[in-house]
Amino acid sequence: MASVFAGMTGILDAVLGGSVTVQPKGGAERTEQAVFREGPVVVLGGDGSEVTTVLPTLSGDRRALVDLVRGSTVKPGNGKTYRVLSGLPSGSPASDARLTLELELISASA
Repeated sequence: MASVFAGMTGILDAVLGGSVTVQPKGGAERTEQAVFREGPVVVLGGDGSEVTTVLPTLSGDRRALVDLVRGSTVKPGNGKTYRVLSGLPSGSPASDARLTLELELISASA
């Protein structure tokens, strides 16, 4: 039975995303269509108070991003390079379900 959401990841990536250069840990660079964002997130500071910071993420079709494990790199075209910290599956049973990767900045061009 086809899901009503089948194919939605590709549509979202085409409309909201762009070409991103990714390199799996120990693998070759390639280009994928995905959505890169640097969004605000609230975390606990060292003194226990809430602090707002920016969390860079990359999300897209899990079939295209599944090999991007901790230590893989992402270059979204903004002059910065990011390292993958972790992957967060969407929980969708669709074959093209989204995978969101949490990133950390490792270098920036001047």
